[in-house]
Amino acid sequence: MPLSPVPMDAQRRQKICVLGAGPAGAACAWSLSRFPEKFEVVLVEKAPVAGGASITTQVAPDARVNDGVQGGAPSYRNTMRLFEQVGDKARAASDSKELFHRIQLRVAFGNGETRWSNYRVSPFIQSQRKEIKRFGKLLSLMSALEPLFLILPIKLTMKLFGFSEQFRNDVVFPLVALFFGTGNQTPNVSSAIIARVFLDPELKLFDFDDQVFLSQQPDMYAFPPLQDVYEALTKSPQIERRTGTSVVKVSRHSHKEKPTHGATVEFKTEATGEVYKERFDHVVMACGADVSREVLVDMNMWERQALCNVTFFDDLIVTHTDRAYMDRMYEDALGSNEDVHYMVRSDVHDKEVIEMSFVLSNYQPQVHGRDPPIFQSIFLDAKNCASKWTRDEIDPSKVLTQRWWHQFAHTWRHFAGTVPFVRFLLRPDRATWFCGAYTLFNTTEIAITSGLAVADQLGAPYPFEDDELATKMFDTYCELIMGTSRSSLKKRPLTVALWQPIHRLARFLSGV
Repeated sequence: MPLSPVPMDAQRRQKICVLGAGPAGAACAWSLSRFPEKFEVVLVEKAPVAGGASITTQVAPDARVNDGVQGGAPSYRNTMRLFEQVGDKARAASDSKELFHRIQLRVAFGNGETRWSNYRVSPFIQSQRKEIKRFGKLLSLMSALEPLFLILPIKLTMKLFGFSEQFRNDVVFPLVALFFGTGNQTPNVSSAIIARVFLDPELKLFDFDDQVFLSQQPDMYAFPPLQDVYEALTKSPQIERRTGTSVVKVSRHSHKEKPTHGATVEFKTEATGEVYKERFDHVVMACGADVSREVLVDMNMWERQALCNVTFFDDLIVTHTDRAYMDRMYEDALGSNEDVHYMVRSDVHDKEVIEMSFVLSNYQPQVHGRDPPIFQSIFLDAKNCASKWTRDEIDPSKVLTQRWWHQFAHTWRHFAGTVPFVRFLLRPDRATWFCGAYTLFNTTEIAITSGLAVADQLGAPYPFEDDELATKMFDTYCELIMGTSRSSLKKRPLTVALWQPIHRLARFLSGV
């Protein structure tokens, strides 16, 4: 049956399709739904529930845990403000009195003679003091020359500046893996991004200590059961939810067609296999970059550049109660009464291969104090590193759940080949918009901010202007990634946003 054209009457509501109900899609759909007089919102998700990779798993009849995504820093203001919009519903669903559970993050790195942590000074970290001091100076240089170091991987930078292999592999790389969840791609992470995490007042998690590297236990907030949050955000009378529905194809209308704007989406209902088409004024690609490049018809040059440079890896998340395995892999990290939350270790034979584990019973309030404790171990990059995994050393009888996790890598290629080009994807005349963590780096805060930013550009004004830090983070994202300002401010020309990093470099070189 031929499609009937969508009239472009300025007085009617815009019909918006949001593809993907993960953090970015849920944020975008929620923000648009605040204006039912302006938008008709259709949210499409292949899975049966909202949340994307941020899921909640039943591990016992009386216990659920967040799987993979655990919490965020105090700077995650857009995430916290968004979650607060459905706080009552989320608390009721999880039978919890608090929405966010504050902890003081304790992290243990390494094993054997290379053990160190942010809560106890070890002989190993004391032996690294000269290189720690030098690394502090390098951080300042990387921050000042950010455009240059943006395209240099941290492994190359540290080699160029003469840092030892042991300092790279046993101190810096495990810490970067903690910051970004980059795992075995950590040596390829952009150097400039690492400097920001230490020095940027809004982004930093730890203060750099030039004696022991890390000497504080920063505040972190464990998220509530994420499935409850994303379900509450998207179950609204103003949002038409289509879960269990996948996208086959997205076709943009050319200027020669009537109407001259919009896109046609071909859907498939997973349960029945039914395929149907529908026309929309705008389509928000809140799915992964790999899905976008599969379903988009006639990608232009900018879309091919940005989307095809995002590289994905498959990791395995195992939730278990095998204390003996944890003691073998992480040695004394659990041997004392300290409430360690996160542990990172390197392979004995290949130091660039990293594994990590959470002690969920110390981190997530819904399973706090359970006996036996609940752990979650993450094994990274199945394609290249599965032969080195210690997964088979976990007692099968103590495995509660396991699932695959598909995530992109924060290599320097991502920051050189994708991030600078996202702004060129956001063209209203193409009727497609792009959001997701891959537009910058893989955190819940970036995913949610990107969804709010697309909604803002579509005509749903940014909702948290009363929160200074949230607004600052939002404005930074808009200027850096989208090349514009939020809708309530006067738009800045694209050239201004592009010029800012160059201007910063010029100021440094001139001594201003």
